[in-house]
Amino acid sequence: MLIASTAVGCGLPATASAPGETISVVDTHPVDGGTYEAGHTIDLCFDRLLDPRTVDPADFVIASGPIVVDADVFVQLRPWYGPGGQPAAEAPWCDGSVVSVRPRAGLRGGVRYRLRMRPDPVGWNGETIDVSGPGFLPAEDGDDPVFTLEFETPPSDADALAPWNPPTPAPSLGDLFAPGRPFAPGGLCGCHDRDDVRADPTAVARLDLSDPSVAFDDLLTPPGALSESFPMVAPEDPSGSFLLQKVMRTPAGLALRGVRGSPMPPERPLPYADFVDLARWIEGGALP
Repeated sequence: MLIASTAVGCGLPATASAPGETISVVDTHPVDGGTYEAGHTIDLCFDRLLDPRTVDPADFVIASGPIVVDADVFVQLRPWYGPGGQPAAEAPWCDGSVVSVRPRAGLRGGVRYRLRMRPDPVGWNGETIDVSGPGFLPAEDGDDPVFTLEFETPPSDADALAPWNPPTPAPSLGDLFAPGRPFAPGGLCGCHDRDDVRADPTAVARLDLSDPSVAFDDLLTPPGALSESFPMVAPEDPSGSFLLQKVMRTPAGLALRGVRGSPMPPERPLPYADFVDLARWIEGGALP
């Protein structure tokens, strides 16, 4: 599992988007006209991967009449939560990327809200958003159509419904070395473990996963260039981390466009549960 590979094709797109290809919103949580559940996120599921650098929080606004809700906007390049920010199932609920909008102080009960999205995000391969699909309405200022998701909150005696919090604590890097986890000795990353019979000296030199303390330094301060200016690990930003991009692949089994080398592990796709582990570790601050 040569994560820091700079093999043939280094820096070149592994796939290319045909002119005119688009990306669409294909699912939401809650559904349009549905009810928001306390402690959940508002999610938009896209049918392809998004370029996280093109997602501007200012393009996503939750409001009720003139009242705008203070919220965080988070991109799951590949979803590592279930719909509404709940624990992940055995497989991702969305085939593409998910944009999660997380009200910081919760939402008031018994109120109708609208989430509006300006169609500015771009797909990983440069696709623009299809504004002719369901949910898009003409903008009041005459600009591009705006995606609108309406939902209600259940009545509540409290000032606000409980805001979203991670359903389980984020794992530490040490946790990821436990049996059955992504970096467990004897597992998928044997070529990066100097004590493994499969160890590859070049792989170990680029990323040493022999033990958590050594791995922490290599993951947070890796040697050499990666791809697209993404750091190996960007704490609290899994989608902006080369590590997560490196373990993903296209339906054809290729690396994502612009990601150096081959997808890892090379033999087969990384199990979804391991992907969730890696994403949750980075999102939680990439702690040792």
